[in-house]
Amino acid sequence: MNLRIDIEARSKPEDLDVLLNGLKEYNIEQTQEALTSGSINIFVRDESHAILGGLKSYAYLQTLHIDYLYIDKSLRGLGYGKKLLALAETEAKKQNCSLICLSSFSFQAPNYYKKLGYEVYAELDLPTGDKRIYLKKTI
Repeated sequence: MNLRIDIEARSKPEDLDVLLNGLKEYNIEQTQEALTSGSINIFVRDESHAILGGLKSYAYLQTLHIDYLYIDKSLRGLGYGKKLLALAETEAKKQNCSLICLSSFSFQAPNYYKKLGYEVYAELDLPTGDKRIYLKKTI
């Protein structure tokens, strides 16, 4: 067998799906809990349906993993982030989750998440002097 290894900055979604699906199959072999997973994505839209913010997450192993939360500058400070997180928490409970985890860079919003009941469980010092902060919340 003649194999090669390629480095790609931009990969096709279907190529990345091969990796994800292979990992999912392995995880299901290890624990049946891996069968119960699903996305929870929530959007803030204006009257023309343009997206002004949102939250991307997935429920897996009874944990809601929030990949990212974004709110447009024009809406910041108006409570939309709090609303998105509350809705995500409600939906996570429906999917039998009892934990939420997310990360934030030190220049983003770690203190905001702490005010909402999240606690730091790990920090990674980055070469730039910034930190990646990992937070969790029991629900």
